[in-house]
Amino acid sequence: MESKTEKRIELFLLLIIVILQVMDFLGLLSGDADFAKKILSWVGFGYIFIKASLSTMLFGNKKPKFDLIIILSYFLLTIKDLVKAASVGLEEVHLLEETYIFIVNNSAIIEKYSFYLGAIIILFLALRAALKFEIKRPSLMAVLHETGKSSKKTFIIRFLSIFTVLVAFFIIVFNMCTEWLAVALDAPLAVIGIFFYLFVIVRYHKHLSPNNIIHKIGSFGEEFYEKFIEMFHSKKGLSLGIMGLLALHLLTDVGHFIIPYITTLKSTFYFGHLGTGHDPLFYLFLEDMKSSRGIELIALITAYILNLIAMLFLLILPTFVWYRFFKKKLLHVSKTTLALVFSSLLCFLLTPAFFIKRITGSALAGVDLQTKSILSSSSFINWIIPDRITSIIIVAALAITLGIITWLLEHNKKIEKDMFIIAVIIGLSFFGFYIYYYFMSLCSYYIQTIIYLATSKEILLLLYFALFALTTIAFYIGGYIFFIYEIFKKHWFRISDKYLK
Repeated sequence: MESKTEKRIELFLLLIIVILQVMDFLGLLSGDADFAKKILSWVGFGYIFIKASLSTMLFGNKKPKFDLIIILSYFLLTIKDLVKAASVGLEEVHLLEETYIFIVNNSAIIEKYSFYLGAIIILFLALRAALKFEIKRPSLMAVLHETGKSSKKTFIIRFLSIFTVLVAFFIIVFNMCTEWLAVALDAPLAVIGIFFYLFVIVRYHKHLSPNNIIHKIGSFGEEFYEKFIEMFHSKKGLSLGIMGLLALHLLTDVGHFIIPYITTLKSTFYFGHLGTGHDPLFYLFLEDMKSSRGIELIALITAYILNLIAMLFLLILPTFVWYRFFKKKLLHVSKTTLALVFSSLLCFLLTPAFFIKRITGSALAGVDLQTKSILSSSSFINWIIPDRITSIIIVAALAITLGIITWLLEHNKKIEKDMFIIAVIIGLSFFGFYIYYYFMSLCSYYIQTIIYLATSKEILLLLYFALFALTTIAFYIGGYIFFIYEIFKKHWFRISDKYLK
């Protein structure tokens, strides 16, 4: 049980973190404070993993020392994120300028030897676990049929199995969550949490004390992290966890890109490496509206809003499908929502304000979601209608008309179900296209790194990155196929039959 003093200290620290997160979201933090906030985010994220107990999740046996050391080793493998943060924020710091300069000037050495240290620690942890740990149910290793203590005959297999699982867990779960949630999305998540709880208080008149409010806001993502980690305790949870991790790729881009495009508040950590092509939608709209009047302006506003809705639908849909699947609830939306989805998708197809591309730079890997002016850039609709203003008016009219027709047709239950299936298929197809881009970007990074390590004869690093690459291939290709299989084969038709009743 925590004492009152410990609770007060925790609340005080949470209040500081919440204030820093809000200031970061609003762009009010200095470079020094932002770097300190990122360190706090890392520490908090590590605390969540330690509290959730990876040893319990992996072996069904709680080993506090193992939990602490494995998290430290994982952080050593991800020290590159700290180096990136320092290199991006070098021009904005004052108090920590010498520290930043030291990190940037010695980045290669810091990354290399930190990775070596983390890699060696993981090898020893796997060896110790294979020798000493008894694997019990429920646990991830038990899912792989590795139960009990190892014998002389099974020791090598047990060691390799544990080592592979530790490396795979790092690359699939820890590394992704650290980059997404503890570094890039911590401020947006905290702000979303604040608005959520304020909405609950105002809407439902919840009588919460200030301490409770601070605690709930500060721990907005903690409950999700812990429940997500617990999924890997069982076979069923493992499949759901893999599906969720894939879906999170698109959902996190709502925080990476869409929120900055709406609020105009960008994170220098990512956008500092991505270059041009990331103008906020409001700026693009202001530029386009200079030459628009009357119905042209209305069509332009409609086109930008529908593009935003379409992109939100495409990015959120996989997580929505996964969440409903996880909760065993029907996949269904209102008639108005579905009509708006079809209307926005048509507008996005004919006059896109967004486009995605594979990140090819050495600093980052993944998918880049860029913006472009609807009025200044051409699309294939301009092959038919060369005049851009006229084409935008026609597209806006067609999109609204399609939305109305969709809404009217949805009064027939069979048609409504079919249209919903079509919308989901479109969304999942975009999901596959997105995952392909993400996968190819990572493969390009791993191929270049492995070739470099092979020529440099860095055997230990080569071993790890080869495992990273193999895990990535299995996760993205196998994970997407498994995602589609689970949704349509095991879940979709049962929902469809029930939906028609």
